[in-house]
Formats: sequence, structure tokens, C-alpha cells
Amino acid sequence: MRTLKLYEISVDPLPIDGTYITIFDKQTQFGMFEQHFERHGKVEYLYGDIADSLEEALDKGGWINTDINKQDLDDDLLIPLSVEGGEIFDGIVWVYEHEYTPVLDDHFFPFQDAEYWDIAFEHGWMNFISKRVDVVKDGEPGCLKGWEETHWQYYTVEFNDKTFEVLWISNSGDKLGHLQSYEVIDS
Repeated sequence: MRTLKLYEISVDPLPIDGTYITIFDKQTQFGMFEQHFERHGKVEYLYGDIADSLEEALDKGGWINTDINKQDLDDDLLIPLSVEGGEIFDGIVWVYEHEYTPVLDDHFFPFQDAEYWDIAFEHGWMNFISKRVDVVKDGEPGCLKGWEETHWQYYTVEFNDKTFEVLWISNSGDKLGHLQSYEVIDS
């Protein structure tokens, strides 16, 4: 038997900005037609009109709204919580992608977005083992067309009791760029 940890908006801590979650919800029409559904996507706190970061917006007096009754409130400091373009409110049940997907496929690597990757290290969800970078200059085999140089960044990390080799490519050594591939090398 596998156990899945579920969270609830207004009961548990809110999801971390930049992570990916799946939400479970229902709609009722005319008091009798219930429709249950799930939605998956990136967590975004919509603070852009207040500041450049969530922390800065909160420092300026911004407040995160999860109360459906206040969604239309005219308040310049209101920060909606959004997943895939839809706001989420109190009572919504959700789970992080990195906790949900291994239940379905234990060889799946969920941190495929550079921001989510960084958050995973920051919160100890993934452990760093090693890194190797191959830099290929323009005109050499392996350099992507139109780039002066291509950085092939090979990371070995541990997640979900498995060791993964993860390949990111970028045109700069100071950022991850795009996930190219991943594979389990030890499970």
C-alpha cells in the first residue's frame, strides 16, 4: 500500500511559489449535479502589481487571499493564489507533484523546471551528488545552432531513494537552461 500526503488550503501551509501541484476539487450546479476534477500546474502568487517578489510584496503589506468571498475585493495589496491560470481557495485539497508522481511512476523525475529544481534543493527534497559541465564552442560538434557556446550540465542527484542522472543544457554556465533528459542510474 502507498500513502499519499494531501494538503488543504486554509488548514495546512500554503504551497510554495514556483512549485508544481495537483489540486482536487468539485463543482455543484443547481444544487444537484456534482462534478469532481483535478487540475495540475505551477503555483503562482500574483504579486506583480505590488513588487518584484512575493517576500517584497508581503513586506509592503500585501496579503495572500484564499477566501472565495473576497476574490472580487478591490484591494491593491491582495495577492491571489493561482494554479494554471485559475485561483484556488479555502477547502481545496492539493498535493505536490514530487510527492504525487512517484506513487504512479517511481522512475519519473518531477523537477523539470529550473525554479522547481532550485526549490527542491532548498527544501531538501532532492540531494546533490555530483556535477560535470562540458562546454562546446560555436562550430564544434555538440554546440546548438545559433549559440556561441553550449553548456551540457550533467547532474547526479538522489530523489525518492533513486539516483538520477539529469542533463540540462544552456548557453551560459550560470543557469540551468532546459532539461534535456534524465534517467535512473541506480534504484
